Parts: sequence; C-alpha cells; structure tokens
Amino acid sequence: MTQETITFEVTYSAFASTSVELPEGKSWNDVDDWYIKWNCLHVFYKDETQSEHDLDLYDEVDTKRPDSVRVYKGAWADRSELLEDV
Repeated sequence: MTQETITFEVTYSAFASTSVELPEGKSWNDVDDWYIKWNCLHVFYKDETQSEHDLDLYDEVDTKRPDSVRVYKGAWADRSELLEDV
C-alpha cells in the first residue's frame, strides 16, 4: 500500500505599523518616490537626495486563521491536482 502525499499552500495577512522621522527640513510634500523592502523605508526626494529608515516592525505572523488554503495532490515540487481552494 502506498502513502499519498498532500501539499497545503496557506496564505496569511500581516499588519504592521510604525513611525519614522524625516530628515530635518523635509516633509511628505518633498517626497518624489518611496518603497519598503526588508523592513527598510527608502525615500527619494524631489531635490534628488534620499534617506533610509529602519522600520521597527513586528515580524511574526498570527497563524491561527489563514486567509486562504489550497490543497494539492502530490509533494510541493510536483503537485499535480488542486483538490480544494478555500
């Protein structure tokens, strides 16, 4: 008798909030573009200067209730059939 492998693909949402101080003399009106990557805020100003701000974000995800779950037949690398999409 063979064992069947089932793969669960689970999606969670995470919420984080933090505050940063812009450099002296700068306001949000001076911002041309920005992005966040790896808990670091990168800000590009209209005067072509830039600043980086480490964000103190809570980095754990509450895994009590997933946003969605997909169940596949097969192991992760070769999952072949979607069994459920909840």
